[in-house]
Amino acid sequence: MIHPLLPELIELQNRDRYLRPEALAELSRKLSLSLNHIYSVASFYHAFRFAPCGKHQIKVCIGAACYVKGAEAVYDAFASHLGLTGDQDTSADGLFTLSKVACLGCCMLAVAVQIDRHIFGQVKPGNIPQVIKDFLQLASEEDAAAEAGNSSSAPGQTEIRLCCCSSCRAAGSARIMQALQEERQRHGLEFSLKSVGCHGLSFRAPLLTVFNDGLYYHYDQVQEHTLKTILGRHLSSRNAIRQIGWQAQLALHRWYNRSCACQPEVSDSPAIGQYARLVTANSGQDQPEDIAEYQQHGGFQALQRVA
Repeated sequence: MIHPLLPELIELQNRDRYLRPEALAELSRKLSLSLNHIYSVASFYHAFRFAPCGKHQIKVCIGAACYVKGAEAVYDAFASHLGLTGDQDTSADGLFTLSKVACLGCCMLAVAVQIDRHIFGQVKPGNIPQVIKDFLQLASEEDAAAEAGNSSSAPGQTEIRLCCCSSCRAAGSARIMQALQEERQRHGLEFSLKSVGCHGLSFRAPLLTVFNDGLYYHYDQVQEHTLKTILGRHLSSRNAIRQIGWQAQLALHRWYNRSCACQPEVSDSPAIGQYARLVTANSGQDQPEDIAEYQQHGGFQALQRVA
């Protein structure tokens, strides 16, 4: 049985973003444990903090790939930009806290940096201000979308699946997700939008799949400026006025990008097609955090047999 101390410490840190002395004293009384014991456990784990933390967490990957690509220089550039000196890790305005992490799992996009839930790839010391600016814009857009009730789910026969693994997020899948939601709302397009797990093809990130009329259409290295081309192939608005506007937008987009190559459809390579997936059988199809969907595909069956 798991001792309640660790879950309680995690809950306190998630609530306050650090372990407040007053909260630890209260926890000591609640669990009938000495403060020395609680501090000895909490100080063992680097994830727990005893000082106030910034509103946003900047984590610079220093794994092998990121290290050789200059992760230390990127970390120093962040520290300089935030005005940190010595052992300081939190900016004076309390907006950002800077730290190093072992690995973010997207080595092909080194140097990788995670700010809250957003991962940025191929970060260099010279583009630190732009990374922070991009993050703050994304955070602002997410807050606005949440207030407007612009969720990822919407009814419709067409389903768009966007990979949101660490590599795809570092390559910009969060911006793609936001752009898809905006296009759906603006033009009244009917499709459901689903975040899915890793395909195992990081070199093709970000990956997007359109499921329509029983067929799958795969697109890799998707960018915001190619979304209209992709959506125009598969979707139309049921509202007559919005449909006219949507078609006009597509025509203008095609004319403006007439000299650019259209986003090509792709399929799994012949080498990958020769293998039968076992552990990753439903990768790119299921939402990783959806337990109900996991159970629909046989999840926990082994546990049920032995229980």
